[in-house]
Amino acid sequence: ALTQAFENLYHRYNRKQQHIDLDPVRYPRSYKDIHDQELVAFIAAMLSFGRVASIQTCLDAIFSSLGPQPLESVLAGTYRNDLGFSQYRWIRKPTILSMLDALQEIYRTYSSIEAFFLDCQTQSTENSLQSTLKVFSTRMRLIMKTHAGQSYSNREHHFLIAHPGSGSACKRMMMFLRWMIRKSFPDLGLWPSMKEDMLMIPLDTHMLQFASHLSLTQRKTPGWNLAQDVTDFFSTLSPEDPLRYDFALVRMGVEGDCRHQWVPTLCKACPIQSFCVYGTRH
Repeated sequence: ALTQAFENLYHRYNRKQQHIDLDPVRYPRSYKDIHDQELVAFIAAMLSFGRVASIQTCLDAIFSSLGPQPLESVLAGTYRNDLGFSQYRWIRKPTILSMLDALQEIYRTYSSIEAFFLDCQTQSTENSLQSTLKVFSTRMRLIMKTHAGQSYSNREHHFLIAHPGSGSACKRMMMFLRWMIRKSFPDLGLWPSMKEDMLMIPLDTHMLQFASHLSLTQRKTPGWNLAQDVTDFFSTLSPEDPLRYDFALVRMGVEGDCRHQWVPTLCKACPIQSFCVYGTRH
């Protein structure tokens, strides 16, 4: 019954274009070349924080200036003259430039972010996503710092490239990995070298609230361990694809179909009402 309830939710949101248009995954999906998709996905994921409209304004400006072949623009370094970006929240233009410089170096050296990620995997001390991500984030931050020079900002760089060593759930990095590794819509499945069951849930504010009122964890503090609890729960429903229901749940929250409180008109139509603390109280 529980699995079927989540399947009903899944089919409500997946494969419907109007939900894709409101999600940052629409940016990589708008390119045909897989290398452009990978690059655009990384940039879009790292800047996906704050209000949806603000994120879209920021990303529209960046991708407009990178043109129809963004990887070619990054490799050529043309973004340095015309990025079409001044500042997003507290992230300044020099920090974005250092990220693009780092991506340019990675593509020139490894040809793809996937190859760089796999190289980080071989350097990690344990065979785990957390260990690989520690190496990836450390190396990425270092490359960015080298390129940033005098404009380096510890706060901006460390926020933009999250590191699990601090206990962070690395939400935006997990979203990027979901896009790259999951083969099912709306994700891109560009990294066949990785398995879907290695993924961790991207713990955004809506997923955090769902974790609470679906009783998916006893923890109160958001972070890596709480994200692991939520992932473990969904692994029992879909062992080979634990992130199967992530997009649907998050869209339900973002689009206001769940207000994280009892709203009769919404809750009575919700496929997972009978498993939610608000639904079971009524």
